[in-house]
Order: sequence, then C-alpha cells, then structure tokens
Amino acid sequence: MKENFRFFTEVGVVSWTGFIADSLYSLLKGLQYIPGSSIFYHLHHALFHRQRINLHYTMNDFARWTNNTLGEKPLAEKLASVDPLQFNSIRDGREKLIRYIENYIGEIQVFPRVPKVREFYFMELRSFVIPANIEAENLNDFINGLQKLGRGTMLHHFIEARFRQNGKYHNDFSKWFEKYGEKEIAQKLDKLNPYLYDLDTLRKMIIDILKEHREKN
Repeated sequence: MKENFRFFTEVGVVSWTGFIADSLYSLLKGLQYIPGSSIFYHLHHALFHRQRINLHYTMNDFARWTNNTLGEKPLAEKLASVDPLQFNSIRDGREKLIRYIENYIGEIQVFPRVPKVREFYFMELRSFVIPANIEAENLNDFINGLQKLGRGTMLHHFIEARFRQNGKYHNDFSKWFEKYGEKEIAQKLDKLNPYLYDLDTLRKMIIDILKEHREKN
C-alpha cells in the first residue's frame, strides 16, 4: 500500500551559546568548543534568513565576520569555500573550518581584538518540528501541499533532511518520489543546490519541476 507523504514544518528559537569571538584566535577557539547546533546555524541555517543582494551572499556567518570585521579577506574566501553540500555531518564541516583557520594563523603570536560592538556571538537554533496536517497521495496533492506551506517546511524536508538521510537521496521529497517510481522527479529535485537560492525561490523551482512533469505525463 502506498504511504502518503506527510508534510511537517518547524519553528525555531535562536539563542546565544555563551561563546564570543573578538579576534581570529577566539574565533578558532569558539569553533573548537561550541555545540554542533551552533555550527549548523552559522554554516547552514542562517544562510536562508538573509537577503541575497551582494557579492558575499553565499558566505557563511564565519566567513562574513572574518571578511567584514577582521578584514582578513584571503581567509574569508577560504571559509566561504566550505560548501555545506560536501558534508554529511556537522563534525566534518567544523573540522574543515578549523583547519583553514589553523593553517592561516601559522606562527602569528598577536591577534588584534575588535571592539565589543563588533564581536561575533556564536548562536544556536533549537528547532521544534510539528505536523503541518497536510498529506500527499499523488503528484497533484504534493503540488498543492507545497503551495500552501512555507519556509519551515522547506527547511525541514529539503535542508535539514540531509543530515537525517543515510540513503541515496538528500531530501525527503526525492526519497518519497523515488520510492513510488518517480525516479526522474527524484533525480531532478536532488540536483537542486539549496544554498544558491532563497527558500521561496527554491520552493517555486520545485513546484515548477513537478508541474512540468505532470504536463508531460
């Protein structure tokens, strides 16, 4: 029997971890000790809550602060190159960031501090996942569900799912379509890079892919 797709959404509370960076050295120490939820927030989640209107729109928060506040552009470019899609665990992303900073620091002994108003506050997100009370039995239902739901649904099923999936696909949508024989849809959705678009644009792109497939079939 075919199992319906159950849409979920999430709401999040952002809080301070207690860690602050006021220099390159304290940024490194923070990355070594902050909880994984803070790495996830600054490397992944925060990207989807910013307006993408400048050349640094793809920078994670660590790269952005290193560039804009510390003025360490070469290092910022390295940190910005940490592609969230390369990692299936928060630990891997953390280690990559730490390694770039350690290599950049080298033999530096003095680390200038920034004023208090420009310090980096390590934040974390505590998410609460709740049923959206919408299910999809077929393609039309799925399209209708996506049209009704918002960013919280996209975050849960298309972004955070990557860290829950151990199989072939990296999002819940592709996994469901593959399971019920819609391999073409599954592959198209899985090829979308969520870090290149805001969530509303990403949702529209997914709906367009589904509508195009419906029209062809």
